[in-house]
Amino acid sequence: WKLQIHDMDVATGRPQPCSFGDRGMSVCGYYQPTFLYELIWNLIIAALILWADRRFRLARGQVFAIYVMGYTAGRFVIESLRSDHANQIFGMRVNNWVALIAFVGGVVIFLRQRGKEPSAALIAASATEPADQTTAPASADGTTGPPSADGLDAGESELGEPESTESGGTDLTSRDVDHPGSGATPGPPDR
Repeated sequence: WKLQIHDMDVATGRPQPCSFGDRGMSVCGYYQPTFLYELIWNLIIAALILWADRRFRLARGQVFAIYVMGYTAGRFVIESLRSDHANQIFGMRVNNWVALIAFVGGVVIFLRQRGKEPSAALIAASATEPADQTTAPASADGTTGPPSADGLDAGESELGEPESTESGGTDLTSRDVDHPGSGATPGPPDR
């Protein structure tokens, strides 16, 4: 399971002797599809992070630390599969050293954040519980329940004005009587 690489002549569309890899050969080399491995690994890490964030009460910054640790662990393994030229330090690719250092940094972040308060998004999500759907909230006139079949709240006419009361007067409880021009007619003065 490796990709066979040829040096293709653009004009003819046929392989030519390699100018890189195994020079002069028709097959320049075999390479692992590391980009595909990395894609699959990143999807696994995303699923792991979603699971861990829902399963445990992670503190602020710990999700990021899990991402750093997971990505760099996968990157370390994937870089070990590569056969192309790369600079080395103490017999190991520079990319592997960077992944190793970043992994240690992720562990440090994860441990330092342990025991701290959860993220603000987690607090907000747990504070908002689904509303009880068995009772509807009271409307402005104090009635409860869903709107009527015509889409109006109880005690409201089609124009959004209060309906007349049984005694023939107009219900002014929802009107603003203190502001002239609001359409409200003031009642008798209080004595």
